[in-house]
Amino acid sequence: MSSVISICRFLKIGTTIITSSTIPIDHSLSGENKVLDFCQKLEANIYINAIGGQELYDKESFQKIGCDLQFIKSDQINYNQFYEPFVPNLSVLDLMMFNKKEDIRNMLTQYSIIQ
Repeated sequence: MSSVISICRFLKIGTTIITSSTIPIDHSLSGENKVLDFCQKLEANIYINAIGGQELYDKESFQKIGCDLQFIKSDQINYNQFYEPFVPNLSVLDLMMFNKKEDIRNMLTQYSIIQ
């Protein structure tokens, strides 16, 4: 969590970060049921998950609690690394090693939301 907060500060990302253990849900739940409980407790009307989670979640389950399930898919981003060929889909730490702060902030806007 400290790493995420530090990266957000460095990149001037003002998103509020909430530790999940502070949210009064049934923490014995897991998977989709736990996410649904979080959404209900936080009164979320949209839940955006990484694109890889499409097989994990049922859109109808989210609709039943009044929440729209969406997925975020990063665009292909290329930048100079140490060696060729370019290695895609590494962490934000790789971005930070090879790019200026302004360029990173721009790269983080390159994505699509899938309904």
